Amino acid sequence: MERTRVSVPGTPLAAWSGPVGGAGSLVVYRALPIPDGTAKGLAEGLVNRLTNLPGYRVVGRRTETWSGLEAARVDAVAPGTGDRLAPSGIGKAVALAGRPLIPTRQVTVGFPRGSDTLYLVWHAPESDIGSLEGAIRETLRGLRIRPRSLRSSSYE
Repeated sequence: MERTRVSVPGTPLAAWSGPVGGAGSLVVYRALPIPDGTAKGLAEGLVNRLTNLPGYRVVGRRTETWSGLEAARVDAVAPGTGDRLAPSGIGKAVALAGRPLIPTRQVTVGFPRGSDTLYLVWHAPESDIGSLEGAIRETLRGLRIRPRSLRSSSYE
C-alpha cells in the first residue's frame, strides 16, 4: 500500500497492507499538535467523533504506555472491507468497487506530542480480532518514538 494513496487527516508517513493473516492494513500518520493534549483527552475526542458516524460502534477506549509515552487507544467496529472502513458521508456505508461490506475493526493509537500528534491506525475483519491484537502488540512493543517530533511545525 502506498502511503500517498491513503486518506488520513494529516500527513501519511507509512502504510502497509495485510498485517493480519493477509487481510487488514496499518497506516502511520502525523497530525497537528493538540495544545496541552493528553492521551485521555485524545481518546475522548476520538470517541465523540466516531460515535456520531453512521454504523460505527465504539467497543473500547483506554490509555496505554508505549515507548515511554502515554497513548490513547480507541477501538471501533463499522462496515468496511477488512482493510478499511467504508465511506459513509451520505448517512450509510457505501461498498467500494463491488467489494462486500463486512464488520471491520479499526484500532487507533494516538500519541499527543509537543509539536504534533502521531497516529497508528489498524483495520482488519472483525472476525480476525485475535490476529489483529497480536499484530498490534508486536508493532507497539517494537516502537521507538521521541516525545517530540524533530520538526518545529506540523506543516510541510
